[in-house]
Amino acid sequence: MKQLLISTAIIISILIIWTLFITYSFSTLDILCSQIGEEVLPLLEEEKWDEAASTLTKLTDQWSSYKNKAFFFLDNATIYQIDETFYRKQVDKAIATISKFGDFEAFVSDGKYVDMSFMNIPEDAGDEIPFK
Repeated sequence: MKQLLISTAIIISILIIWTLFITYSFSTLDILCSQIGEEVLPLLEEEKWDEAASTLTKLTDQWSSYKNKAFFFLDNATIYQIDETFYRKQVDKAIATISKFGDFEAFVSDGKYVDMSFMNIPEDAGDEIPFK
């Protein structure tokens, strides 16, 4: 009977700890994801690059701290999947922000991309050359 009570107490304590961790996990991940949209993106849109970088560094540090705790409760594959999703979300938002200002593919390509469209003479310019 003593062993049954001890086993039951251990199982109940594990379930309580697991429930607390799940609650903590959902709230932490929700906060991290919402902070990207609410704090980092507005800074990028306002072109406050240094503030955006420091905020993103702070969020990355918070994610690393959470990840270290989560290794006790989750398997590595789950952690890496969440990690990939978190960083993919950051990348997608960065691509969307860059795309507002120009061609993202040209921005990240290895080739030297220079938009030379300003050299074209407009069709309605007429025959006179505006300079000598």
